[in-house]
Amino acid sequence: MNLILLGADDLTAQDHARITDPRRLRHLREVHRASVGDEMTLGVEGGLIGRSRLERLDADVAEFSLTLDRQPPAPLDVHLLLALPRPRMLARSLEHVTALGVKHITLLHTRRVEKSYWQSPELKEDKIRQHLVLGLEQARDTIMPTVTHEKLFKPFVEDRLPALMTPASGTPPRGIIAHPGMPDEC
Repeated sequence: MNLILLGADDLTAQDHARITDPRRLRHLREVHRASVGDEMTLGVEGGLIGRSRLERLDADVAEFSLTLDRQPPAPLDVHLLLALPRPRMLARSLEHVTALGVKHITLLHTRRVEKSYWQSPELKEDKIRQHLVLGLEQARDTIMPTVTHEKLFKPFVEDRLPALMTPASGTPPRGIIAHPGMPDEC
C-alpha cells in the first residue's frame, strides 16, 4: 500500500482521519510496521492526496492528522475493453490496470468467454471495488475507475463502440487490438 485510501466516512474532520477497517489496520501493522509518529501518504477517494502523521494505532483503530494538498495523478486517456477473463485473472487484471492509471474498463463477452464466468462472485460490485481500491493504493491515486459489463458483443461493437472511439479532445482516435494470435505487433 503506497497510499492509504480514505473514504468520506474515514474523515472525522478536515485534517483528521480514523480507520477501523481490519484490512488496512493489519497492513499498517504487518507491512508498514507503523508506530505512532510515523508519516505516511494518505488520499481521500475522489479527492486530494497528502501527508499524514499517525497519532494512534491499536487493535481496532488508527487515527491520523493530515494535510491534503496535492491533486491525484492525471488519468490516462485510455478505455480498456477486456474480454472477461477467468475469475481469478479478473481480480489481478483489475488491480494491475487500475495501478497503471486506466479509468474506464469494459468487460466484454466474446465467443471464447465461458458464460459461467458472468455468474462469478468476482463480478459483484463490492468485489470489483475491493480490487480497484488495491490498484489505487499501489498507484497513489484516488480517482476510482468505472467498470461496465457488456454481455452482448455485436450490439456493443456496432452501437456503442463507435461513440467510445469519438475523441473528446479533437485528436483522431486510436484503437489497438492486442491478441496473442495477431500476425503483426501493435
